[in-house]
Amino acid sequence: MPDSVKHRTRKAVKVSEASVLRAVTEFLDHLANMGRLMFFRHHPVRIVGGGDAPIIFTKVPERQRGVADIIIVMGSAVYGAELKGSDKDQSDDQRRWQAAFVKQGGRYAVVRDIDDLLLLLGLTGIRVEG
Repeated sequence: MPDSVKHRTRKAVKVSEASVLRAVTEFLDHLANMGRLMFFRHHPVRIVGGGDAPIIFTKVPERQRGVADIIIVMGSAVYGAELKGSDKDQSDDQRRWQAAFVKQGGRYAVVRDIDDLLLLLGLTGIRVEG
């Protein structure tokens, strides 16, 4: 499997990043519950305040800039999935992090739908029933 999954041609359907996140995390939850993998979602934004106090978004440390949205461990392989809506591209920080992650042996892809995730994980043809 290549270190990076290339984006394939798609129909012009707008999909939000929130929709991609919801679909991908539900699917990964299912696989995790089956014992097939483990994953966590990286939340780089730190929020201070709330309740009666004003909410302040603090600056993300440089070492966390560009980290993939979801890190997946399956067997001895580690995957980085950068979730994007249909009309968004990676930032320069995300491209830099991708290059460093792949250099260390990680597998990485920009994921816009479940098909991209399946390609990244090498799970084409998977049956998801328990």
